[in-house]
Amino acid sequence: MDRHERDMHLRAGTAAGKERTCGTKFQHDTLDGAQRHAEALNRRPEVATGERHRVEPYPCPWCSPSPFMNYYYYHVGREMTQEEREKYGAE
Repeated sequence: MDRHERDMHLRAGTAAGKERTCGTKFQHDTLDGAQRHAEALNRRPEVATGERHRVEPYPCPWCSPSPFMNYYYYHVGREMTQEEREKYGAE
């Protein structure tokens, strides 16, 4: 995840609020761990049939211990739409 995408997710998470961004989601210490979790969830049959959304990892603006030092905790949640990506500045 490059800096631009990370910043986009942080802006989106801040706009969504703590409850929607963190809620009861599992906290990952690394992007790699969150990515593996997302990949496992995306392999579920319910995702293939469209019953559940695809998911992606994202840094959390609320529970990250040191965002100023570029150290983040990550969660896994619904993939952002193209419109959301444009709104929060990914592309």
